[in-house]
Amino acid sequence: MKKLSVLLSLLICLVIVVPVTAQTKSWPEAAGTSGVQVVNMDTGDANVMPTYVAEDGTVYALPSQVLGMGASYTWYAEPSSVATFRGAVMLSSDAPVAAIAKTEWATGGDLGAAAYSGKSAGALSVSLPLLVVEHYDTSSAVTVQNTDMDNAITVEIVFTPSGGTPFSRNMNIAAGASTTMDLAFDADFVDPAPASNAGWVGSAVVSSTSVPIVAAVHTTSQAGQFVYAYDGFIAMDQMVAYAPLVRRAFFGFTTGIQVANVTGTAGTVTVEYSGEIWNADNTKTPYTYTDTTSLPANDSVTFYQGSPYFNNASQSMPDRFLGSAKITVSAGAAIAVVVNDQNVAAGGASSAYSGFFAGEGSNMLVSPLARNAFASFTTGIQVQNVGSDEVSISIAYTTSPLSSNTATPPSGAARVLAPGGSTTFYLPLDWGDSVTENAWLGSAEVSATGTGEVSIVAITNDQDTVVPVIGDTAIFNCPSK
Repeated sequence: MKKLSVLLSLLICLVIVVPVTAQTKSWPEAAGTSGVQVVNMDTGDANVMPTYVAEDGTVYALPSQVLGMGASYTWYAEPSSVATFRGAVMLSSDAPVAAIAKTEWATGGDLGAAAYSGKSAGALSVSLPLLVVEHYDTSSAVTVQNTDMDNAITVEIVFTPSGGTPFSRNMNIAAGASTTMDLAFDADFVDPAPASNAGWVGSAVVSSTSVPIVAAVHTTSQAGQFVYAYDGFIAMDQMVAYAPLVRRAFFGFTTGIQVANVTGTAGTVTVEYSGEIWNADNTKTPYTYTDTTSLPANDSVTFYQGSPYFNNASQSMPDRFLGSAKITVSAGAAIAVVVNDQNVAAGGASSAYSGFFAGEGSNMLVSPLARNAFASFTTGIQVQNVGSDEVSISIAYTTSPLSSNTATPPSGAARVLAPGGSTTFYLPLDWGDSVTENAWLGSAEVSATGTGEVSIVAITNDQDTVVPVIGDTAIFNCPSK
């Protein structure tokens, strides 16, 4: 059987391992509830078996599910045999599958949600480019999963404050389980300027001596406004990364791109933006810009789309920009990238995703979760052409047996994307937003064709579109098929 690890804290890894965890010092104070969504990427049936492993190593084996071609299934609030659970999940399948995990927290009338996608394997070193403590009211927690179901391990985490001196911590992890470290509890993550709101900002590398690991970070607002998460990076030698979703003041949302140098060699990082400005008269104006700045060794830098450019302090990205970015570092250095997408106007709704490396592009991608006004949430799928040639993009949806609406959304006309270009598939616009189209749940498959290099990447943005918590979002990376 093929195995997929999904960390039920917020992480998924093919084995799939998902870490699930809750913070207790920073918001949310109460434990969250997780769902694991899996989709069959094979042409035949897939027999998928979930194994939940608590932090203390206790194993809970759940009944398997048989999924037809393209079908999806969700395990929610499992294992149901216990009142509370915090740990990891291992999905085993006899056919190729993809999965994502989403955890939701609710307290005091506030709702937070975060999601991340699974990985097919772990690594001995994992990079975490963005960590914060009391940074504008936000703090991070790190969850690491042991992919060995038979033996406990100890891992080392080397933290590097931005512009500061690295220091390390050890973490013990039971067999097959995950362990979480809430940075807000550790005295070494001291706020260097308590009156500035800047707090502690840095990055980390998690290392294991012999057993592959996976890791995830989730960051929460202490005021109870939002929570976001991203997957750790297992590649430590990449010079180019891609960000399918970048925007400024676009329906209230603005992104920030965090670039970490995972080597001891300083370099210059370049960000190439490509997209459109959505004008008030509903016309669109193409917009591109290339920004650059220095990137110190073993340090990080943030390109915030709401601030002036590094290479031109008198100019900044126009409002209502929507597009994508290509991030490149000079020879000798290597990078890991995280993109944070936040809407301050919507009560601080925020989400994040991991940047894609060049080798992660494919001609076919899968979103294990797609929906249209189902349980208040609606997805948008943002696709970027990371190849060197023009491609034609199309999408196909599959309805879940759990969907209240049994109809299937139409594929619509194919879209042409130039190199570096991006497009959004959004069901309320592409299908409809009435009782006929709402309450739909399923998955989606995005494919690309062309005569030259065909390579695309995509993220799915799952957003609450219903008051009173409108704007809450969770983004995850779409795996290649």
